[in-house]
Amino acid sequence: MIKLAVANKSEIYDLRGVPGIADDSNGLYRFKKGFGAEYTEFIGEVYIPFKPLTYKLYKFSEKAFRELRALKLKKIMWGCFQRKECYFFEALVVEKELLKHNIRKIKEIAEKTGRCEDNKPLKLIAVVKGNGYGLGLIEYSKFLIENGINILAVSTVEEAIELRKKRNTKNILMLSATSIKREIELLIENDITLTLHQELVQLFGKNCDSKCIWIKKVAYLKSNVLK
Repeated sequence: MIKLAVANKSEIYDLRGVPGIADDSNGLYRFKKGFGAEYTEFIGEVYIPFKPLTYKLYKFSEKAFRELRALKLKKIMWGCFQRKECYFFEALVVEKELLKHNIRKIKEIAEKTGRCEDNKPLKLIAVVKGNGYGLGLIEYSKFLIENGINILAVSTVEEAIELRKKRNTKNILMLSATSIKREIELLIENDITLTLHQELVQLFGKNCDSKCIWIKKVAYLKSNVLK
């Protein structure tokens, strides 16, 4: 939809709502604000079913299905309890040696097939957002660095700061853009590479080409240029 709006040269794109009061502590607000969005308050929305009877039947059947599913689950758990066979355990097992092998292969491909514009070898970026995809932000990052990953990428300010403080990593990339002044200052203070949206690119002006890393037309600002 965003691409379509850009193609049609639309001046305004509605990123829809944010829950509660617009505040920097709200993750969804910060995420949408990162696109350079402007907070605008409207009178609200009213949903009117096109077919009221059909809608009521749908809502009733949805509620009935959920209750039956919950009842079935309780019955299964009670049966397990009576038979003393309650074993509910889920785990994600990561084979470190296989992961090391994959990293080596990716590095080999990168060295053989590509070079940067200055003829330097390509650097690998590992995305460790969402607490390292559930593997543990710090533990997973440590493993990746030890196995030759050059840059770690996160999606929130909190993850970036935690990674900087607990793992003195020299290269941390912030994937999500932000236009919140305090967040930008905090990221710069901790030497985090920022992602810039169009407004900030224009703010830095003509010098951006010499101060930015361009990845698929997305600007990543080297944090030390603002010091």
